[in-house]
Amino acid sequence: IQNPCCRRAYIRGAFLASGSISDPEKGYHFEIVCPEEAQAGQLCGMLESFGVEAKVTLRKGSHILYVKEGSQIADILNVMEAHVGLMKFENVRILNPGELEIITLGPLTNLAMALRKEPAIAQQIKKLWIMGGTGFDQGNATPAAEFNIYVDPEAASIVLHAGVDAVWVTWDVARSGTEITPKDVSWLLEQHHPVADFCYRCTQSLREYDQKKFGHESFGIIDSVIMMALLYPDIMRDVYDAYCEVELNRGIAYGYFSIDKHHQLHKPSNATICSVVDAAAYKRHLFQLLTR
Repeated sequence: IQNPCCRRAYIRGAFLASGSISDPEKGYHFEIVCPEEAQAGQLCGMLESFGVEAKVTLRKGSHILYVKEGSQIADILNVMEAHVGLMKFENVRILNPGELEIITLGPLTNLAMALRKEPAIAQQIKKLWIMGGTGFDQGNATPAAEFNIYVDPEAASIVLHAGVDAVWVTWDVARSGTEITPKDVSWLLEQHHPVADFCYRCTQSLREYDQKKFGHESFGIIDSVIMMALLYPDIMRDVYDAYCEVELNRGIAYGYFSIDKHHQLHKPSNATICSVVDAAAYKRHLFQLLTR
């Protein structure tokens, strides 16, 4: 089934025929009972095309497709266009701690303000995914600082010390080897896919900026790297926990993101650091999303 609207209808029909979803007040569980293994596999493939990873188990001779993660169940409700049910489910889920994941692509001002006004928000957050700082090279705002941290280092410091599980992919790591090359662009355009074509058009200014600033035709879509890290954590390599701090004293190092990898300060870790991105895996996942 190639057409996305037809896949949505098929999933919706299968759920109405033999599916169920638990009361989110008691726990998260979505399932569809399939008489044949092939049908369960087909449904898994359809859900995967919408970014939902389902599993299959055998129960009393039937093949049970199931999902237990709250965010994935919310995605399924959206796929089935069950918008009223989705809103009710999300209202309950937000009231339950530890289920909310946040990804940040810019300065951390808004998040820091929310945490200052209501510190209990930290208990609602399952994980933060942050693109910011520079850990192994110079910054893009100053020699010491990356833009997202430099424009509001106080906010970054508040978020670092809020007690939230946070994964950081720094700007220099996100750029390393992940640039989209002219060869990549040619391949994407050859697929004649509307999403890939749109991305080519909307990155024209970015391509021109990178060529002017760095002097080459390849360009980096930095925000997409942290998005792929959230969706596909396998692209992250050499991940470790460390104590991190932001330089708040105004001077040449203002906004510098310090990573104590070797625990020289003897302070408890407050961040998870991704030091390498598997560029090939990143591009594979990204191009699949842009062309499927």
